[in-house]
Amino acid sequence: MSAEASSTDQDTVPELSVRVVGVVVLYYEKTFGTDRLRALWEREKISLPLEYLHTHSNFVSMRFAERLTRALVEDSGDPEFIRRAMRMTATPDALGFTYHLMKALGTPGLCYRKAVEMSHVFNRVGSFSVEVLGDDNMTLSYRSSVPESDKNFCIGRQAQFATFPTIWGLPLAEVKETQCQIDGAPSCRYVMKWHNPRRRWRRWAGGLLGAAAGTALWRAFPASGVPLLGLASCAGVALGAWLDERREVLRASELLASQTEGLLRSMEDLQRRSDEVHRANVLLEERVAQRTRELEDSAAKLGLALEQQRELDRLKTQFFDNVSHELRTPLTLILLSLESLLSHGTASLLPRVRQDLETMERSATKLLRLIDQLLDLAKMEAGKTRLRYQPVELSTFLRTMLGPFRVLANERSIALRVDGGPVTSVHVDPEQIEGVFQNLISNALKFTLRGSVTVRLSETAEEVVVEVADTGCGMAPEDLPRIFDRFAQADSTGIRRLRGTGIGLALVKESVELHAGRIEVSSLLDIGSTFRVSLPKGTAHIREDLRERRGPEDTPRR
Repeated sequence: MSAEASSTDQDTVPELSVRVVGVVVLYYEKTFGTDRLRALWEREKISLPLEYLHTHSNFVSMRFAERLTRALVEDSGDPEFIRRAMRMTATPDALGFTYHLMKALGTPGLCYRKAVEMSHVFNRVGSFSVEVLGDDNMTLSYRSSVPESDKNFCIGRQAQFATFPTIWGLPLAEVKETQCQIDGAPSCRYVMKWHNPRRRWRRWAGGLLGAAAGTALWRAFPASGVPLLGLASCAGVALGAWLDERREVLRASELLASQTEGLLRSMEDLQRRSDEVHRANVLLEERVAQRTRELEDSAAKLGLALEQQRELDRLKTQFFDNVSHELRTPLTLILLSLESLLSHGTASLLPRVRQDLETMERSATKLLRLIDQLLDLAKMEAGKTRLRYQPVELSTFLRTMLGPFRVLANERSIALRVDGGPVTSVHVDPEQIEGVFQNLISNALKFTLRGSVTVRLSETAEEVVVEVADTGCGMAPEDLPRIFDRFAQADSTGIRRLRGTGIGLALVKESVELHAGRIEVSSLLDIGSTFRVSLPKGTAHIREDLRERRGPEDTPRR
């Protein structure tokens, strides 16, 4: 047996009459058209043909009915689709001749009782039981042996019960669901209340009274008895009909008055709620205004604090600039004096004195380098840094720059090498880039006690990449996010004698970013660190606001 045949057999299990879902399908077809219904049938791959649901003697399974109903609701896009569809139950299209028979001979109460009594014919998985039955009200419960997966059928039953009185032109019945199996209750319970049609007996009573009066007149006046009998009968019928209509008008007036009273109460409640909303709105506006004033005060204070901070930053930058310049001049003179002593006084200097002078020269040189870094930072903070863009081929540039570092590496038995051939030239400021790689290579040699320092060059379609990798002490993962912060130091290794000021890497990062590049770092403790510098190719990254402008006197001589 094929899977399709098996699915069809499961969907035709005799649980619900097609009349249960036929009303929903009929409403969908009348609302959206037959073509859209057939398109839905094909799209959802519904196993049973549409014609199967047109035969009222057929049955479908509960699960098929749920799937079909869910598909129709979702495709309609109307959350009230089931409620509107099930109100077609009490129409000639759905009931046929039964509609006219019920309207002529039945009442709403009779219709409800018959619907409960005949429910087993259409629904073989559920049963109704009447708990309360009155002349214009009923309470009944419904229990299904097959659990329902959603509330579509609950909504459908309520709409179906509400629509019965409309057969007699009466308002919809009031239907409330007080408990539901979907929510875990043992059964669904529905409480219903409806209006009954009034019996129009007065016209017939008036006709009988008129006939009796006409008979009496006939006996009194035999010559004109027949006309008087007919006239009296018609007058009695007319009087009775007028009384019936008057009764209906009074009943309608009472109903209208009741509805008007309900509307007035609703209006009073709405007015009360409107007043509460208005008061809440006024209070909210006052709070918003107060909060706005507080925010404005806070913004003013923040603005003042920002201005003060900017002024402090300016003063700090100016202080560093002034102090650095003031320190640089005497320090340069000290270095020149030391250089002169070491160059010209070699024979006359004692070895101990010469050693002290060399130590003084190294310390002064280091101090001068730190002062230069502070000056560079001050210039960057003040936005005074200018770049002399030139095309630089980094492979040759780095190999030339590594000369002095090789001496230090050899003294410490560390292998210093460059991997990679020539790469595409990049437009950079040679002095700035030289400072970047001097700092990175110097740090690598400083923190590498044994092993190697490797400078690798590579390129992609968009950028040239230089990596400075060492086999030094490395850094802990928690230190990496702040390694480029100013005055920050990684303390993972515990070798405090090798620590610097924390200026160098901050200066490296800012210099690389001035060239629209980026710098990244990866490191493992006791394994080593790798700094990766990426510089863009081409000229799109060149910033004219940073380009150094040379006057005629600065033009290089040929």
